[in-house]
Amino acid sequence: MKVTAKKERHMERPTVWDTDIEQFLTPQRVLVVQIIQSALAVGALAFLAVVFYLYQSRAGLIPTPADQERSLIESLSVMNVILGLAFYGATAFLDRVSLTKLGLVRPAGSQASSGPLDPVQKIYSSVLAGFLVRWALMEASSIFGLVVCLLAITSGVAYSDEIVLLNILPAIVFIFFTIMRFVNREELLSLMQAQARNE
Repeated sequence: MKVTAKKERHMERPTVWDTDIEQFLTPQRVLVVQIIQSALAVGALAFLAVVFYLYQSRAGLIPTPADQERSLIESLSVMNVILGLAFYGATAFLDRVSLTKLGLVRPAGSQASSGPLDPVQKIYSSVLAGFLVRWALMEASSIFGLVVCLLAITSGVAYSDEIVLLNILPAIVFIFFTIMRFVNREELLSLMQAQARNE
């Protein structure tokens, strides 16, 4: 009886076919994801350009930093490493686990649907949410590192201890990763189909 009931519940869930996903994933919906991804990367790139400009323009104008300022930058640099490892670790984890499985997004078959494309819309929303979370975590790590660099430049620490400029690495990795993993329709289609099979 339990097996029969489980089969019945499985049959009641709406089926999402690959053709439905292909029809739903229009160029406009792909463009939305690409615009968001580009905006995040451009923001980090613009901040990186400001950091480089300030570093070049303020050279020789900053007095020798105090020990307190040096200690602060060192502490922030260590924090940047910890946050970078944590954020990129979370990104790698979310690459393998959908937000639906974590209970953060309702599955496509939950509750009544008002139309035939509702399950596909929910799968698209789930994939988009997971995508945004992963890229936002990487951008947060890059922005924090750039803020540390900015503080190091204005305090003069960057000119006496240039190793603190390595805090720009998360931003460089993020921009490079965005270029190499710039999302396209085939990738989104594959993610949505995988999401449909896992629900």
